[in-house]
Amino acid sequence: MLHGVDVSAYQTSYDTDGLDIALIRSTEGRTYGNPRPDSQVERARHSECANGFHHFLRPGDVADQVAYFMSRAPEKAGDLLAVDREPTGGGTRASNADKDRFIRGPGPARPGRRGAPDSTGPRRPVRPGGLGPPGQTPVPGGFSHPHS
Repeated sequence: MLHGVDVSAYQTSYDTDGLDIALIRSTEGRTYGNPRPDSQVERARHSECANGFHHFLRPGDVADQVAYFMSRAPEKAGDLLAVDREPTGGGTRASNADKDRFIRGPGPARPGRRGAPDSTGPRRPVRPGGLGPPGQTPVPGGFSHPHS
């Protein structure tokens, strides 16, 4: 079981004790960028857990969203890249096809790297594409939401 924390911009601090991964929201859609990534990334990098970055996927314009995410995610080799696909405040949701296109999207920008599907909510499976070789088996796990 993989345990982690999903960090959003409003969390100026978070606890990593007993966690395997810190997953920081970098972007949403084509226009929102996390205004506090530096302190959040610093905390994640100094902890003993793996680090990752995720994008909140909005319906449509998947290629533009991939490009925006890849331009803003402060990732290093070995970091997990993930997509967060859940209902928006207006009740819309990116389709499964959009999610699949997003997961394949970082390939040309990061040769040898793979994205991770659906990092949303507690106790959802995640594929640690950035933590191992392409084609590795999905690992069951969950993310805690400190705000829930």
